Amino acid sequence: MSANLPPGSQWSRCVCVNAVANNARHSSGVTLVGIEPRAEAKISFIGTAIAKGDYLERQDSSSILIGQALLDKFETRIGRKLVLMSQDKEQEIASRAFRIAGVFRAEMESTEKQFVFVSLAAGQKMLKLGHGISEIAVLLPDGYGNRDAHKKLKAALPADQFEVHNWRELLPFQTA
Repeated sequence: MSANLPPGSQWSRCVCVNAVANNARHSSGVTLVGIEPRAEAKISFIGTAIAKGDYLERQDSSSILIGQALLDKFETRIGRKLVLMSQDKEQEIASRAFRIAGVFRAEMESTEKQFVFVSLAAGQKMLKLGHGISEIAVLLPDGYGNRDAHKKLKAALPADQFEVHNWRELLPFQTA
């Protein structure tokens, strides 16, 4: 993939699925995001958003990052367990307990309530994905044409295995 991107591009693989988070008192629908911590820190808000506790490590299999609003809603704290449930690759219910390692802050409270982050390896294991992923996010260097990278990736990646979208397609309400 790197051969089809301009120098200075950053990218990260992830698993992103709907899930239910719960503890002894509360439950809530969330989006479970399994990330490559070092790579993700370079392309999204999460790398600089940790307000308390610790960020994830690459092979961390038991830690989770949650938003401050979700932490408050669940009346919990760092070090406590949070159980996630989702559907795995085989259409079975997958359930796993994670220990809250860190708390992030975001511009919108809804982001803090919606997203929970685990390592990519932990997400893949929980969902029985092997090395499977659901998306690759790419951050291009300043001044590089988005359309050129989009065309190159679309031509290079097999259409039966990958969908390639630019940010305008994914976030049409933000285009001017």
